[in-house]
Amino acid sequence: MPSEVIKDFRYDEETRTLFITFQSGELYAYDGVEPETYAAMRRSVSRGRFFMKHIRDRYSYGKVEDPAAVAMKAPPTSASSGGPASPPRAGAGR
Repeated sequence: MPSEVIKDFRYDEETRTLFITFQSGELYAYDGVEPETYAAMRRSVSRGRFFMKHIRDRYSYGKVEDPAAVAMKAPPTSASSGGPASPPRAGAGR
């Protein structure tokens, strides 16, 4: 289901920065977001509600004035095998 609040979001593991593009087109960077919080946001049914409850007012943030300067990396796919991805869910055997 598309979010009424969030258009897109990406995470930079190296800097622990969560970049969120809102439906208005404005891009904000949230600093110090734990990888587990990002993983939980990816799994959430309502990303707007998750943002309001777990990110907004909990992390320092700033508006990104030049969105073209931010490398919006695509999240790793489930087939990728590198780097610290979300841990497998219980019962998700091979």
